[in-house]
Amino acid sequence: SSMGSALYFLGEYANMILM
Repeated sequence: SSMGSALYFLGEYANMILM
């Protein structure tokens, strides 16, 4: 399971959107 990796990816994606 790569849930941590998925959460990290979503966090980076959201951060990029908010910037």
